Amino acid sequence: MHDAPTGTVALVFTDVQGSTALWEHGPALMREVLAMHDSVLRRTIDELGGYEVKTEGDAFMIAFARAADAVRWCLAAQLALLDAPWPEAIFERPEAAIAKSGDHVLFRGLRVRMGAHVGEPDCRPDPVTGRMDYFGPVVNRAARVSAAGHGGQVLVSRAALSSAGAAATFDSEVIDLGEHRLKGLIASEHLFQVLPHRVVGRTFPPVRTLAAPRTNLSATASAMLGRSDERKLVDESFGRGARLVTLVGPGGAGKTRLAREHALAHLDEYGGGAWFCDLSQAHSREDVQSAVAGVLGVSLPAGASPESASAVLGRAIAARDRLLFVLDNLEQVLDAAAPTLSAWLGLAPHAVFLVTSRQPLGLGDEVTVELGALDDDAAVKLLVDRARKAGADVDETRDAASLRDLAQKLDRLPLALELAAPRLRLLTAAQLAARLAQGIDLLKRAARDVPQRHASLRAAIAASWDLLDSAERGAIAQATAFRGSFTIEAAEAVLALDDDAPPVLDVVQALRDKSLLATHRTPGAPPRFSLYESVRAFVEDVADPEERRSAEDRHAKHYTALGERLVRESEGPRAMHAFAELGREIDNLRAVLFCQHEEHPGLAARAALILDHVLAVRGPGALRQEVLDAGLAASESCRHGTARAKIHVARARLALLRGETDRSLEELAKAEPLCTGSSEALLPRVWFERAQTLRRRGNAAEAAPLFAKALEAARDDATRALVLDGKAALAQDQSSLDAAEQDARAAIDCAVRAGDRRLEARVRQNLGAIRHDAGHLDGADEAYRAALEVVRSLGDQRLEGIVLANLGNLLGDRGALVEARAMIDGALPLLEACGDVMLAGHALQYRGLVELRAGRAAVGRTALDQALEHHRAAGSRRFEGMDHGYLGVASLCAGDIRAARASLARADVALAETGDAHMRALFAAFAAAAAARSGDPAAAQVAWAKSTADNAPPWLAAVQAQLAPVAGAPPLHAPDDHSTNTFLAAAVARGT
Repeated sequence: MHDAPTGTVALVFTDVQGSTALWEHGPALMREVLAMHDSVLRRTIDELGGYEVKTEGDAFMIAFARAADAVRWCLAAQLALLDAPWPEAIFERPEAAIAKSGDHVLFRGLRVRMGAHVGEPDCRPDPVTGRMDYFGPVVNRAARVSAAGHGGQVLVSRAALSSAGAAATFDSEVIDLGEHRLKGLIASEHLFQVLPHRVVGRTFPPVRTLAAPRTNLSATASAMLGRSDERKLVDESFGRGARLVTLVGPGGAGKTRLAREHALAHLDEYGGGAWFCDLSQAHSREDVQSAVAGVLGVSLPAGASPESASAVLGRAIAARDRLLFVLDNLEQVLDAAAPTLSAWLGLAPHAVFLVTSRQPLGLGDEVTVELGALDDDAAVKLLVDRARKAGADVDETRDAASLRDLAQKLDRLPLALELAAPRLRLLTAAQLAARLAQGIDLLKRAARDVPQRHASLRAAIAASWDLLDSAERGAIAQATAFRGSFTIEAAEAVLALDDDAPPVLDVVQALRDKSLLATHRTPGAPPRFSLYESVRAFVEDVADPEERRSAEDRHAKHYTALGERLVRESEGPRAMHAFAELGREIDNLRAVLFCQHEEHPGLAARAALILDHVLAVRGPGALRQEVLDAGLAASESCRHGTARAKIHVARARLALLRGETDRSLEELAKAEPLCTGSSEALLPRVWFERAQTLRRRGNAAEAAPLFAKALEAARDDATRALVLDGKAALAQDQSSLDAAEQDARAAIDCAVRAGDRRLEARVRQNLGAIRHDAGHLDGADEAYRAALEVVRSLGDQRLEGIVLANLGNLLGDRGALVEARAMIDGALPLLEACGDVMLAGHALQYRGLVELRAGRAAVGRTALDQALEHHRAAGSRRFEGMDHGYLGVASLCAGDIRAARASLARADVALAETGDAHMRALFAAFAAAAAARSGDPAAAQVAWAKSTADNAPPWLAAVQAQLAPVAGAPPLHAPDDHSTNTFLAAAVARGT
């Protein structure tokens, strides 16, 4: 056995062609044949001084000290295999059959491919076998050279052939196979075929390598960011056999870039190459044909008709191997190019086409891939990348919010982002976003090496505008009245086209096909459309102002009527759908409010009330305040008494939600004198709201007569039910739970008489809360489930979410934690789906309490933190205070006294502001325990004094009884109570 060579080594790889099929045909025969194969190779290896590195199946790896010996071995081994005493049975298989050319036997027995390369591999012994092994690029290249061949063929690299010299190829024939790209290797390889003269008649298919790229494309200097989904769609479309894929999108969406990236990434798949043809200057069928002929290097016959020229080009494309043609910017010559492209698809079955256009071609086999805005993350990454390349100091983390806002204002379109990025050398993202209001002319490119259509955003949009007919221009001018997005029904109500124009549906479809409208799809909802902000800015500059103003009037009337209808529906079985639809129309309703306050103040005031209705459940509270301020100004300007009264009531409710009871009463005082004449029916509602405010601040003495006054003045059973429900809540606050139940039952009777089943369900679930407070858990369960049955019969999923959350809270108090989680988890998606931020916060708070009771403090804290975020967004100071309180209890249970005292202090402030005496007393008891635990008896005494509330409900007395020993207070006695609050108090008392 020869020593393993090191340093410069010639490596040979071999492999048997068709061995899998031979094994399948006859394993016993294949074992005999393979033993013969191994014997022949090993004998010749030994004779020519080779070193057998290893085998894998029927493949050998062999090392030689000299390239000449490696080539000689390959030649000798091929002849030895030809002459081997193979079993006759093997010749019956096509993989090993005898093949002759005249009297010369060319193939006989196993057909083995061989490949040789020379270089300096990494050499080190195998730790198991002790035999020398070889690693690194030289080994990889030798293996790829061998893999490129076919059975019975010997391939050698240029390095191996040069090193071997002429003596190694004596009595053999060398054929230059040219330059090839080998799979997985960056540098190409020049391959040669070497065969003994005796078998030079052997013929083989083309070597199995990657064809050298044939393209007029060059790689771009910067990486493409985003568009992974669209790239995947293009890849999958061609992978499924599509031959025509059209990338459709607005100017600046990155269609050209994506087409180029696809062509470059898939060059290896196209033997005929990947060719790019820019048609941005083409205006006729002849222009298209001339451009394509220039790319292919084909001469068109002089004077040929368009049909004849198209046929010549089709045959020229067909004569090539499978190729990809990228036809860029086809939109301005669509009608002329489509039939030509259709003809080429028929004449050249191996050709595939990737087209970019602002609208589809409309051909039968076309696959359309739409490019709209980038997603938020991709848009910010592109902006940051291009800004840094331009030398701007941009920090993606530090500037995250302003960068995201800037990307949104740029429609998240790649061209707009790339045009804006260099400006970040001089301006911050926030400054640039503010300056965009000056117009899209701010977005220009200074570089001279780009097409004119990419030099500014205005130029890109102008190219699309030039392709529109008069009806389409009129429609898009009027569409600037919309804000956010709109439905086709809204378009039909707002867009007024000429009598001879196509239907609005067709015109909107055309604008969408021409990529001037973006499409938005939500499961279960009709498609919606929107203008890109850059398109809006362009159109507002060029369109007729009077045409736009008329559309804005129709827009205001349409959305006011639509919004009021949805408000009515939100109180019935379609509540969830109505709130979802209202949520989608917030931008349009805001446009009515803020753009029509001078022209149509009455519509603006009505829009404010609609917005308040939806923002009351969706948040944010800050926007709700802004809306009501603007609505009040509009109502004062039009002297609309009813609207003003309703807005003052809405402002009072918001102030109460924030714990601003004085302000709430001021607003109601302003509303009351406006309730005259036709508005007088509002008066009981105003008194009811005032009574509710007084109740919340703990002023029961003033609240009670107001409830009575409102009840006496109520003109209908629905209002009576509402007032009785408020009276019940007042009695509940005072722990007069029997009276509370009596009023709640009376409220249910009124709601039933009014036929308002939704109000009935609301009061039934409030009855459940009263019984829950009283410790009558079975009765509470009964009331909640009765309410649940009603709301499910109505299909009101929002109210169903409310009841489920409260039922989950009750089950948590009963210790049925698994069922409680299930109820609350069922409530959350219902409340979040209809945008009810406030009540979703309640459900999250209940979920946090369930987890605290289960001993899962970390999970509970997470849910309570989420509840706090929701309640802050809704502007609910009272529930924000409760969240702080329970977070303090969670910290106290975990032994983090410092954090507990801080959270409980925040709870005390918020609950004092909102007048919630019972919850303030609850958390004051825990605060007393926390102060005592931290060695601060004076603070404990102050907190304990706050915890004593008049007419404390049983659950509060039970909590105080558990915490009194910890707080240093005298022992208390209270009825048994198993509520979560008492459970947590007991846990704190135990020190766990």
